[in-house]
Amino acid sequence: MEQGLEAFLDWIEFTVLSFQFGEEEIVSEMILAMPISDFLPMPKGKMGYKTQLCAPGITILSNGGEGMGIHVIITGKGCRYYEENGSLVSLINRVKRYKHNFTRIDMALDDKSGRIIDMNKISSSVEKGHYLTRWKGYTKVSRYETKDNEKVGETIYFGSRQSLTMMRIYRKGLEAQSEEKDWTRLEIELKGERAQTLVNTVNLKEGIGLAISGILKNYIRFLSPSKDTNKSRWKDSKWWTRIVKDAERLKLTVKPEPKTVEEVKDWLEKQVSTSLAIVALYDMKKYAKFVEKLTVIGRLKMTEKHWKMLPRGYDTDRKFHF
Repeated sequence: MEQGLEAFLDWIEFTVLSFQFGEEEIVSEMILAMPISDFLPMPKGKMGYKTQLCAPGITILSNGGEGMGIHVIITGKGCRYYEENGSLVSLINRVKRYKHNFTRIDMALDDKSGRIIDMNKISSSVEKGHYLTRWKGYTKVSRYETKDNEKVGETIYFGSRQSLTMMRIYRKGLEAQSEEKDWTRLEIELKGERAQTLVNTVNLKEGIGLAISGILKNYIRFLSPSKDTNKSRWKDSKWWTRIVKDAERLKLTVKPEPKTVEEVKDWLEKQVSTSLAIVALYDMKKYAKFVEKLTVIGRLKMTEKHWKMLPRGYDTDRKFHF
């Protein structure tokens, strides 16, 4: 049986203006519904904020200028991490209770078979000019391994990084090095007022497919060429019509992905290594005891989702043996 499309949220970014520096715990626990202990402080901030707290794929920024509030970034990886225990739609609804501003929302369609969102057909139509769009331009990017010239990535962007609305279509199977090599993903990125309009007008749980379909219909048409010299009178390609119609019927899909110990180690290396180095250099003699203390505290906070990362039967008495 051919797999169909899945629709889901893949990036959420917002500012809560009701809270300021020093109220990060309120944002964490009342809005994100996550204990503040899930976040680790980073050595420096970004985006004009001096303070940065991080969990896997989720960032809380604070201590900015007057009126900048507290800014939250949830990447695609963060969305998957969050969905292990919470609902992204519920999160969005909690944000809306406060003075807020959504700055970016990404929605995505996944086609694991690659037969509905067919990258070859899309690429061919783009190269031949068999489309009409409101976007002013497109960019096509292919990536190859230098060792054997194997293609390891292909993406088509409509719009630019400065656009309030942008579409990208890419071979997710190549990027993720998945066994599903034909896996294709179509993403719609909304920024600024477009992101805010989406959360104000659409019930994402019931209508995310309708939202994606409406944006596609409004911004682009892939066409079936005819003898008519006026391209605007060409009919839509059957394969494109199917994508739009299939998307229209979709509800929000929750896409939890299992976390692994290797992913945790990678996150520690990227996000926490600098902080640990500072502590070690400050007092090397006490560093080992400090790390041991952190480990014991972390063990007490572990839930079933954390234990599932470990091999079956590992440390069955759930105690550390230092």
